[in-house]
Amino acid sequence: MLTLDPRRLDRMNPWADRYVAERKFPGLSVLIRQGDQEVYFNATGLRDLDSGAPFARDTLARIYSMTKPVTALALMMLIEEGAFTLDAPVSRFLPEFADARALIPGATSLDQTMPCAPPTLHQLLTHTSGLSYPFNASILSEEMAAQDLLFKPGAGSLAAQCNAVAALPLAFQPGTQWEYSVGIDVIGRVIEVVTGQSLGEVFHSRIFEPLGLSETAFDVPQSRRDRFASLYTPLAGDAMDLNSAASGGDSLRCVDHADGSPFLDPTLHSGGGGLVGTLDDYMLFADCLRARVSLTSDMSGRCNKRSVRFYSVSERRRYEPSRSVTGSSTYEVRRCVFAANRRQADARAGRRDTGCIRAHCPALGRPL
Repeated sequence: MLTLDPRRLDRMNPWADRYVAERKFPGLSVLIRQGDQEVYFNATGLRDLDSGAPFARDTLARIYSMTKPVTALALMMLIEEGAFTLDAPVSRFLPEFADARALIPGATSLDQTMPCAPPTLHQLLTHTSGLSYPFNASILSEEMAAQDLLFKPGAGSLAAQCNAVAALPLAFQPGTQWEYSVGIDVIGRVIEVVTGQSLGEVFHSRIFEPLGLSETAFDVPQSRRDRFASLYTPLAGDAMDLNSAASGGDSLRCVDHADGSPFLDPTLHSGGGGLVGTLDDYMLFADCLRARVSLTSDMSGRCNKRSVRFYSVSERRRYEPSRSVTGSSTYEVRRCVFAANRRQADARAGRRDTGCIRAHCPALGRPL
C-alpha cells in the first residue's frame, strides 16, 4: 500500500529548482520508489553549463561513495562462497599490511607509533580500521593529501595506491574508533586478489549483468559519452574538502569536464568511489538490497538472499561491536558464516564441518 502523499512529494520540485537557481548545483535528478512502484521523479537544471545540455533521467553521473555498497556486496558474496570470513586480517591477502603500526594517542608526527594488529575485513568495511581519507582532519590525512592518496581514476593502479596507504601508520588501533576512510578501496583490492579479476570484471559478471545494470561501470564507453555530466562545485577551495562556498555569479566552477575526464577510461577501479551510472541503474541495485533479492538460487557465486540480508542489517548496526569498541574480538562477525553455506563449502572441499570456513585461493597459491 502506498503511503507517500504525491502532493507532498511534489514540494521537492521548487526545492530542486531553487538549488539550481542559487547555483548550488548545475542540475540534479531525484527518483523515489515505494515498494515496487515509482512514486516520484524529477530532473531539473543542466548536466553541462557550456553546451546547455539538460540534466535528464538517463544522464550518467559519477556516483562516488555510492560505489561502496556495491563493493561491500561483492565481498559478502565471496564470503558466502566460503573464500574467507569477515574477521580475516587484510594482511592475509595484501602482505604489505602485515607489519602494521598505529599512531599513539595525541601523536604530533607520523613517527610516533606503536605496533598493532592488521585491520580485519570487517573493520575495513565499517570504517574502524584506522585508515583515513585525505580530507579528514589529522596528521595522517595531511600526509595522504600530500601524496594524493584518494584512489582517483587516473592515479595509476589500485595495487600501487594500496601499497602507498599500507606504508603509512594507522590513525588509531584497529577496532577502537570510527573514521571515514579508504578502507573499502582496500576491500576492492582484496576482491581483485582473491578472484584474479579486475574489480570492474567482478562487478559486471556478479552484480551488474545479473541485475540488468547496463549503464553502470568504472568507465564511460564511447556510445554513452554524450550523456555524461560534467562535474561542478560551488566551493571556493578543494571540491573534495569541506570549505566555504564561492560567491558571485560564477560560483559554480567545473572541476572535471565530461570531455577528457579521467572517468572515461580509468587506470584504477576505486571500490570506494569510482563508478559512473544512471539514476535508474542505481535504483535497480537499491531494490536488490531493499527486497533482499536472490540473483540465483544456488551457490554459484551470485548474490544470495543471506548476503543481502547480512549486509543490510549490518548497515543498520544490528551486528555492531560492543559500545566500548575494544578490538576485533568484540565483533560478532561469525554470525555471517551461516550454517547452511558453511556446510556446503565444506562439502565441496571434502572437509568435515569445522565451525569456520577455510578455502584455497588460486590467486595467492595458498590456503586462506
